[in-house]
Amino acid sequence: MNHAGTALLTTCFVAIGIGTAAAGEARSVILLIGDGMGLSQRTLAYYALGHQPSMNAMPVVGLMSTEPAPSKSDVIDVTDSAAAGTAMACGVKTYNEAIGVDLKRRPVKTILEAAKAAGKATGLVVTSQVVHATPAAFAAHEESRDSYDAIAVDYLTSQPDVILGGGTDYFYPEGAGGARKDGRKLAEEFIDLGYTVVRTKEQLASIHAGRVLGLFAGKALTPVLDRNLPPTDAPAGSEPLIPADRQPTLLEMTQKALQVLSQDREGFFLMVEGSQIDWGGHANDASYLIHETLAFDEAVAEARDFAARDENTLVIVLADHETGGLALGRGYELPVQKLLAVKATFGRIADELEANPNDLDAPFRAYAHLDSLTGDDRATLTATKKLSEGVAKILNPRVGLIWASRDHSATLIPVTADGVGANLFGGTYDNTHIPGKIARALGIEFP
Repeated sequence: MNHAGTALLTTCFVAIGIGTAAAGEARSVILLIGDGMGLSQRTLAYYALGHQPSMNAMPVVGLMSTEPAPSKSDVIDVTDSAAAGTAMACGVKTYNEAIGVDLKRRPVKTILEAAKAAGKATGLVVTSQVVHATPAAFAAHEESRDSYDAIAVDYLTSQPDVILGGGTDYFYPEGAGGARKDGRKLAEEFIDLGYTVVRTKEQLASIHAGRVLGLFAGKALTPVLDRNLPPTDAPAGSEPLIPADRQPTLLEMTQKALQVLSQDREGFFLMVEGSQIDWGGHANDASYLIHETLAFDEAVAEARDFAARDENTLVIVLADHETGGLALGRGYELPVQKLLAVKATFGRIADELEANPNDLDAPFRAYAHLDSLTGDDRATLTATKKLSEGVAKILNPRVGLIWASRDHSATLIPVTADGVGANLFGGTYDNTHIPGKIARALGIEFP
């Protein structure tokens, strides 16, 4: 394994002057958010690949703080994705759970809305449901991130030209392929506005222009690592899961979004989220985490390739926060090849254990290359309330990872940038500075 360039993320924080360009020169911006992806997650991707991932090889590097508005005078709160997304979309500190609203619960203009007002095309691409906290913060205004049905309705007003991810449950009523309780066939309302609604990667591939709403799962898309495994049943009350082999990847969705949005002569603003990096962190699921991170980096590489060809595009990669307090290495070793040998998420292994409790060895043998569990391993499974937590306790020590929690952490977040206007993102700053920097790069009014 060639580890040349290991100092990249520790030396490039001074690279403020690299990639200089005058403000207002970018025609388009691609903002890529690895939800829950801190420096440790980006470093783990480096070790897994044996070379720097595309997101670490960008010429400008900065550091970003993430704390939300304080709820108490003597406590520094740790952000959730809603408050962080709102800060990065609207430039304001707000409370956890807030979607595009300030502390007084008043709607605040987003950078996506500002780009649209300036005549640019706009898009959202995610691996979660499209109404989840991060995408919602760029195109909706709600007091609670849990107001999924209302967020979907908000998109009828903000009208991003491309919306791709999961979430049929929030665009169709109960009994008609979704879970909305108000009876609204929201997808049909989007069709009335000129959108093409697609449900599979084959349908998405057939789109070459125009506005598109792509909904490829009842809620979130299938995790990358579990896509080659037999499908599981959909949750009660949800439409049957679209088979994983018919769901587009984050790379495929990003490629299609760029193809469609780049046809606008005024340029575009596109937000791409690797949503489930965060979910791997919450679960302390090392296999889930690394494969979602690597899939996200494929989208980053595609964005950078587009920007290199276009020569008028700014690419920014960051996270809303770090999740899990991840530390790399145990006993001065990080056996990354053992991690890459795990062929299913810890959650999927737990599902297999639950389905066949009389043979606890089988899922570990099939997916984690463990011939048999030790007595301590079996005791761990028995002692944990959730089998997935037991699987994590068994496998994380074997792959050299240590987790501080199952929550978000308050660590600073690396920001990397490439393309026209990238120099704006060097240095150290707050997450509320992000939309203003984007607006400056585009030469548009904000807020």
